[in-house]
Order: sequence, then structure tokens, then C-alpha cells
Amino acid sequence: MFDDPLSLPVRAAVTASVLVFLLHVRRVMFESPAADRASRLLAAYGVVVFVAAALLSHLDAARGVLMAVFPLGSLASLVVAGLTFASPALRLRFASLDDDATRGLLAYRALFGALLFALAGLGHLPASFALTAGLGDLVVGWVASVAPPGSPRWRSAVHALGLADVLAVMWGAFFVVRPWSVAHGGATTSLTLPWVFVPFMFAMNLHGLLPVNARARAVSSSAEPRRHGSEPARRVRRAVS
Repeated sequence: MFDDPLSLPVRAAVTASVLVFLLHVRRVMFESPAADRASRLLAAYGVVVFVAAALLSHLDAARGVLMAVFPLGSLASLVVAGLTFASPALRLRFASLDDDATRGLLAYRALFGALLFALAGLGHLPASFALTAGLGDLVVGWVASVAPPGSPRWRSAVHALGLADVLAVMWGAFFVVRPWSVAHGGATTSLTLPWVFVPFMFAMNLHGLLPVNARARAVSSSAEPRRHGSEPARRVRRAVS
């Protein structure tokens, strides 16, 4: 599988796409300087975990320990995702995501869904996991793209669907992918998805279902766009600066 000429390009595409996703998150959520301590800590954690996951994903010498450290990084990132609910500043930042920003971030689900198919075709993932997780990500990305803007029901439905898919992916990663990879000599090497992308999607979908965040987004969606961003977004920036 690693000898396949497409193996490295596809695995590198996953890593590079997660990096682009993080830059996208920075643009839509942390446009203003992250003056609050929680935002600075979250940004620092994201950088450290991405670098660690990227290095482990592409160092041949690390293949033997990947599945041993995989649960540690995944659980740590899920704990950090849960801790975002304890920070008023971070709750406000998630609440500032309007429909367009949410749609842009969820579009990456479709991208990674397709890449899961490619990884399975190269022997880096079990086909059963790639089929269910990849199709789930594609459906979430597709539904988010065609959902009518400004509709609270559609917004809740998209986040509920996304959360259900994330939970299924996490279950599959722990109980399907990990034992399969161990049995196949460490075939699965892409850690940036379970350590970075999946935990962020978990947090975003869960924040999206909170009533207070839903009300904030409803105000943001109805506000007229301005040169320097919507009024709710400016209020968020003032609150956290």
C-alpha cells in the first residue's frame, strides 16, 4: 500500500487540506486578535496538535506507534472540544458563525469524505469504515450546501446530522479502524483528521445545537452585511478583546 505511487500524494492531500481548514477557521472565527486567554490557548493547542499529527502521519519510523498514540491524541482533542463550552469567549466565537461561514466549514466534510474513499482504495482504511464515514461526510456537506439560509429548522437539522455523523466516525475510528490497522501492519497513518478535524466538527455541531447560539446566529443572519463584518460579529470581537 505504501509502495503505491498514489499513497503519499493522497495522504499528503489529507494533511494539507486539514492545514487549509485550520487557516479557514482562523479567518472566520478569529479574524480579530485573539486577546482572550481561552482563544490563545485553543489556537496554540491547534498548532501543536496539527504539527505532531502531521509529523507522525508521514514519518516512516512512527508507523509502529501510531495506533498506540492515536487514542491519546483523539481523546485529548475531544476533551479540549468539550472545554470550549466552559469559556464564554469561545462560545461567543462559535455563536458568531453565520450560515455562510458554517456552510464553508462543513464543505470540508465532503472533501474529506471523498478522500476517505481514496485512502480505502489504497489500502490505508477498511472499506466498511470508508464507505459509511465517507458517505456520511459527503451527505453532511451536500445538505449544508443546499440548505436554505436563515432557516433555524434547517440549521438545527444540519448540525444534528453532522453531530450524528461525527459520533459514528469516532466510534468507527476507535473500534473498527484501530484494530484493523494494527492487524494490517499500521496501514492507517493519517492522524490529522481524528486529532484536529473531527474534534472541531464535534464542537461546532454541538455548539450549533445550543439554543443561545441558535438565537445569536439568527440575529447574525438577518443583519445587513457591512464593510467590516456583521454587527453580531463586531459585538463578539468587542466582547473578547
